[in-house]
Amino acid sequence: MQVIHFTERATDPLLESRALGSRFVPLADGSGDTHVACLHLAAGGRIPKLPLTQARALLLVQGEVVLVSGTTMRMDLSAGVGVVLNAGDECALESRDGAILILVQGQHLEAHECAISTPRRIMGQRCPGEALPGATGRS
Repeated sequence: MQVIHFTERATDPLLESRALGSRFVPLADGSGDTHVACLHLAAGGRIPKLPLTQARALLLVQGEVVLVSGTTMRMDLSAGVGVVLNAGDECALESRDGAILILVQGQHLEAHECAISTPRRIMGQRCPGEALPGATGRS
């Protein structure tokens, strides 16, 4: 067993010249070009739109991000949600209050049928810390 850390103190600044408030740490490498990493975005952090050379899954562990893909698509993502992008796609990330993402990169990735969001699968689901409808948070 190998223990890995992906806390913010274990990360290094992302060396992309236009990245702001972005820290990164590689976590594991697999066979071929398969890699797992962690990305921390500080409040106001962003990563510019970059073309992906390999397929990538972006899995949001904590916080919220806005993913900008292509010229017109903007998607708000919160903890417990992810996306799978193909090689050649472009995406940028922005976070108003900060976020932590796990990145999985490989030659080919495809979302598993059981994980794909459909209204039936996610109806009534709540993100960690999200209040129940009508709850005031007061006791």
